[in-house]
This record gives sequence, structure tokens and C-alpha cells, in this order.
Amino acid sequence: MPHSYELELLSKKAELTLVETRIADRQSELATELDTILEFQSRYVSNVSVLYRTLDTIQAEIAVLLAAGIPEPPAYPPSITSDNIEPVHLSKCTGLIKLSSSTSKNQARSASELLKLFRRAAIKLHPDLATDDRDRQQRCRAMAQVNGAYQRGDLESIQLIMLQLDKNEGTSALDPILKELNCVIRHLELAKKQLHKLDQKLGRIKAGEWYVLYQKEKQWKSKGKDLINVLSLDAKKEIAKAEKVLNALRKKDRL
Repeated sequence: MPHSYELELLSKKAELTLVETRIADRQSELATELDTILEFQSRYVSNVSVLYRTLDTIQAEIAVLLAAGIPEPPAYPPSITSDNIEPVHLSKCTGLIKLSSSTSKNQARSASELLKLFRRAAIKLHPDLATDDRDRQQRCRAMAQVNGAYQRGDLESIQLIMLQLDKNEGTSALDPILKELNCVIRHLELAKKQLHKLDQKLGRIKAGEWYVLYQKEKQWKSKGKDLINVLSLDAKKEIAKAEKVLNALRKKDRL
């Protein structure tokens, strides 16, 4: 009958394989989403942002003429995007979507090391590894000390206990299994962290305004409409309105 550590090793290996598969899936999904958004950004900048830059230039000249003391021209509606697209908004300066910045918080290194060391101690001090009753009692006392140190967040005390265990540790048929189990657990922890980071990155992308606008474009395409084309037309209308205002101001300036 397989030993409990052999069963745990098989379980951890299976879990590691599953996590690694998920990592590959996330990496593929992330690459696809990034390529899609970059392609959309390129089309947006080429067709929409350039128009809003032109509009910014015209509005800047209007502001200069107004500042020179010319009466304020008739107001015209502010620039808007079609269909009240939310939550995306355009920058008045560049016409580009303002992307929100986010920062990720890293876990404290000491807490992570403490947990790793505690798990290692729990494996090494497991009662099933005892050679006799005396050894079992010693393991129980040592584990109690480890538990107390863990509760206090005392990393150094657990390290000292582990050093003593390493010195006193004899050879056992389970040693190769335990070593492999420790190795698999370490790889599993790293894999889970990598998966978590990928999930966070993917989440930030999907929460971003570029992704939201791209999803809007997909909805419009399903209805046979072209969002980029409509936004371009909106920008051209605003430019035409601004040019009329500017031409009127120029005429008054020459009088």
C-alpha cells in the first residue's frame, strides 16, 4: 500500500500539471488580447486621434483670438462620441483615450518565507516518519515549537529548529520521496504565483478603456455598423463647426 507521502507526491504532481496547463492557457489568452487591442489602437489612432489633434489645433487658435479681446463667438455643442459611449472619453489635448494606471502590491517576503519554512518543517516532522515512540514524541514537541514560532512570526526560531533537524536527520527510505515532494511543492508555489500574476495582468487589460471600447466595436460590428468610421465622422463634424467659428473670428480680427 502506498505511503501517505507517496500519495501526496502524486497529488501535488497532478496539481502542478494542472496549474502549468492553466499558465499556458493564460499566456495564450493574454497574447491574443494584447495583439487584438494593439491592432484596434492602431486603427483608432490612424482614423480618429489624428482628427482630434486637428480639432485641438483649431480650438487653440480660437482661444488665442478670444484672448486678444475679440467677442466670444456663438457657442457650438461640445465634442461627443456617438451613441454616448461610456466609460470611454477622449482627451481634449490629444484625442487619445486616457489609460488608467494601476500598481500591484507585492506580498511581504518575510511572510512568504515563513510559510514555506513552516510547510517544510511540517513535512519533516510528520509522525509517520518516526522510528519509535521516543522519536515520535520528539517530533511532536518540535512541531509544537514550530507552531508557536509560526504564530509569533518568528522566522529565525523555525530556521534554528530546521537546522537541528538537518543535523540529526538519519537516512530513511522516505528521504527521496520527501526531497521530491519538497521540490514539487516549491515548483507548485512558484507556478501558482505566476498564474496569479497572469490573471491580474489579464484582469487589468480587460478593465482598461481600450478593451471596453474594443468590446463596443464588436457589438457594433454584430449590428453591421463600423464604430471607428462613426467616431471619425463625429470628429469631422466637430472640425467643420470649429472651422466656421475660427473663420468668423478671423474676419472680425481683420476689420
